[in-house]
Amino acid sequence: MKNTIYVIKRVVSICKDYTAQMILIIVLLTLTTVISLLPTVIIKNLLDSFIADSFNNSLFLLIISLFIIPVLNALIQTIQFSASTKISNNIMMSIKEKMIRRFFMAKPSVIGIKNSGEWQNRINTESSSIQSIFEGMVVPFFMLIISMISTLVLAFSLNWRLTAISLLLYPVTLFPSNFIAKKRQKLSVVIKDKNEHLSGYVSDIFKGIKNVKQYTTEEKEIAEIKRLNENIINDLSKNNLYSWMNDLILNNMISGIVNAIVYGVGFYLILNNKFTIGGLVAFASILPNIYAVITQTTRLNNAIKMQQSSFERVDEVLNLPPELNGSEKIIRHYISFENVNFKYEGNSDYTLSDFSLDVSENTFVALVGPSGAGKSTVFDLLGKYIIPDSGEIKIGGVNINMLDNKNLRQTISIVSQDVYLFNRTIYENITYGLSDISQEKIESVCKKANIFDFIQSLPDKFDTIISEGSQNISGGEKVRLAIARALLQESQILLFDETTAALDALNETLFINIIEELKHNHTIICVAHRLTSIKNADKIVVINQGKIAEQGSHDELLKQNNLYNSMWNLYVN
Repeated sequence: MKNTIYVIKRVVSICKDYTAQMILIIVLLTLTTVISLLPTVIIKNLLDSFIADSFNNSLFLLIISLFIIPVLNALIQTIQFSASTKISNNIMMSIKEKMIRRFFMAKPSVIGIKNSGEWQNRINTESSSIQSIFEGMVVPFFMLIISMISTLVLAFSLNWRLTAISLLLYPVTLFPSNFIAKKRQKLSVVIKDKNEHLSGYVSDIFKGIKNVKQYTTEEKEIAEIKRLNENIINDLSKNNLYSWMNDLILNNMISGIVNAIVYGVGFYLILNNKFTIGGLVAFASILPNIYAVITQTTRLNNAIKMQQSSFERVDEVLNLPPELNGSEKIIRHYISFENVNFKYEGNSDYTLSDFSLDVSENTFVALVGPSGAGKSTVFDLLGKYIIPDSGEIKIGGVNINMLDNKNLRQTISIVSQDVYLFNRTIYENITYGLSDISQEKIESVCKKANIFDFIQSLPDKFDTIISEGSQNISGGEKVRLAIARALLQESQILLFDETTAALDALNETLFINIIEELKHNHTIICVAHRLTSIKNADKIVVINQGKIAEQGSHDELLKQNNLYNSMWNLYVN
């Protein structure tokens, strides 16, 4: 009962935004229901009049009305269907937009729990499920109420005894139907989880198609996808069997019993002059309506149980915890880490431990150290993509948790080795997040990033579409496009994460020149393994096992003869 109330509340909360349209649908449903019952009354009067030999000219009007009523009913049903479809489509789009909006505003660390394919599957599948709930639950609910009232009024007016007998059989349908509904409800959740996992798995395979080919695991992956599909098919077959059993009980067994009892009692009443043949024929014609009220009530109850999981999965997205967001704006651009501790979920060791670092405004600071030392984590912390377990991070003296996220991310530009470019044009990728940028300015930053000549060599130039996964450009070209995008953003804080790793010697030199030009009026932090690219940094910070091992200029660190000195000797030799 608690679950039923939960689903009803969620349905009401969605439908209240469409009150006027819902009223129109109810009015139209009432008209179609009443009109559909008129032939029953007409047929009763025709038969009783014919048997009583009191057939007159006025009855011809009743016969003519039998031709008019279906046409009128079809017209009203078309209007009602059009209105219902429009609402259901709007509901689907509204739910999808709300889920996407919440997804965008959620903590990045929470989003990372599932892969993109799983989230995408959930947003698309469950928004469609909510649409089907409206079509398969809300409209049928109102139809059920209207049909129940109008049918029972007519049925009781024809013969209260037969109506009472028909209704007494209703509880018989509940027990087997509820048992089957509980089975289907549990199975529905399992099927959705397996579909979500399959979508995520296939999405992951598509993204890593080069690895699949490289390690010749095509057949292995096909076999695994087949196995996952077969598991889903087995559960779907069980679900279909339960559905068929439910319909068998409701449509065949119960309806057969009801028909036999009604006709038996009906003929008995006719023989005792307590009922008419016309009345029995009329009652028999609305008996499917009475039976439909019973079966639809049962199916509606089952549907509520079945769709509970859809609302729960939608609510899981809508209730994703939001990012921490403040209201302060960045005025100055010096950065400080004060005793910061951070470890990734599931890890026992801290990635950064008691980490303290000061980066002065308009300086060039390099972070170096062994792989896994925590260098890239520093960038994720600065962007508020992850939150420290303790300690403070400040920009311009203000704790970043107090900063407005939009302002923070407009102030910071990040260029990483693993650049992501959208499946859009080069122009759209470079100007992403910006508007009203002159072509002259775009070309200027592209020349600085040494990517302009490459773009001009393409048949469609800036209108060239980057393929999914950036398959049609090289790693170095991706990085240079990302550098151009960062320069166009005009952010005051620039973060370069292993940017030179995909660049050749010429472009590495150009990158070093860009840094030299920018560092006088930008705060720059660069993570690098190519030590020649950060040799001229104002300060080099050596990170080892989550802590700062040493810091200073290139020459100062070489004189200390510690970890940096060893790294430099390994690199140059």
